[in-house]
Amino acid sequence: MRRLALALVCLLAACAACAQVVLEPRWPLAKKLVARLDTQTRSLLSAGAAPRERESRQTLGYSLTCHKRSDAPGVALDVEFNSCDAGPGSPLAVLAGKRGRLLLAPDGKLEKVEGSGAWFDALPGKPRLDDAAARKLCGLELFVQGLDGRGVKPGDTWTHSESTPFSDGGKLKTVLAYKFVGMERRLGLDCAVLDFTGTVAAEGGRGLSITDGKLSGRSLYAPALGLVVSSQTAQDMEIDMALPSGERLKTESHGSVNFEILAVEGR
Repeated sequence: MRRLALALVCLLAACAACAQVVLEPRWPLAKKLVARLDTQTRSLLSAGAAPRERESRQTLGYSLTCHKRSDAPGVALDVEFNSCDAGPGSPLAVLAGKRGRLLLAPDGKLEKVEGSGAWFDALPGKPRLDDAAARKLCGLELFVQGLDGRGVKPGDTWTHSESTPFSDGGKLKTVLAYKFVGMERRLGLDCAVLDFTGTVAAEGGRGLSITDGKLSGRSLYAPALGLVVSSQTAQDMEIDMALPSGERLKTESHGSVNFEILAVEGR
């Protein structure tokens, strides 16, 4: 009897390891996602004078509360910034305590951001963010990175490409080669472990381009939640930007982006 029970346990474990996972993005209604986004960058800047090195790090603590839109079909995400550690003099320090709302269409595309106009009111000139910049600041694409609805099993490999809004009306295009490594528990949920490598480039932005962009990392997708709950990305790229003076600012950038959902409230 014990042998039979052990055989059944082994069989169930084997079936779980071979089970197909559908990479479907789904914002969980009536849930509050408590998240952290840590970005580190080391840059070498060249603009006429001798090259200058610069290092920066910012850590944002924030939450997204998901619910149905009242004005149209789709999902509304209420964002609240709880903390910001970005070093002395960083403009991001004023974000703590600020709120806003991101309105998504039924297909998940961002249609509008409400409230972001007041996020930097405390700064001189009261700078305003466009919707693309607000989306990036909230790390919205990281929650659904690589989720294109396909079904995959451990050991599978595939390529995923996507374009997201970038500054000056441009597009940021990424092409990633994925591999489904296995399963891991996170937040009490079974998560698919996805390794990736690929490229990134800026398309169509006025006065700015990104070349030789390389990405690599790992993300964890929780099918029961419908979102990526963790990702670590290393990125290297060259950025060329036109300055108002007519000069070109060229930047060689090396950095990392670490994202994690720390808790899901309302379960």
